[in-house]
Amino acid sequence: MLEHCFKGEHRSTFGWSSIDDWKDGVWKRDKAFEGVAMPAMNNILSKWLPVAGGSRSLALVYSGMYLGSVTGLAFSPLLRNKFGWPSVFFSSGSLGTVWFAVWLNKVTIIQPC
Repeated sequence: MLEHCFKGEHRSTFGWSSIDDWKDGVWKRDKAFEGVAMPAMNNILSKWLPVAGGSRSLALVYSGMYLGSVTGLAFSPLLRNKFGWPSVFFSSGSLGTVWFAVWLNKVTIIQPC
């Protein structure tokens, strides 16, 4: 979008010479932090869950992630067509907030040994 405005002539405060350099840096940072999400979840669940129910719980957690992605991708075009593109973000954020509130009321926090 903004590539035609800068054309590599201006330097930003971060020392990148173009928007492409900036986008590449942001992409690399995002991928570096995404890489630790799954191992971190495995580590947390291994400490909080009993050994006997570990595989079932992991399957539930990971299938829930994929179910959420598929559901979001299925309903996004419908929301966008009916209410506009911001509704996709507002609806997913609202559902996440409601889900967090329900989870906060239902879960008791017990520190692992």
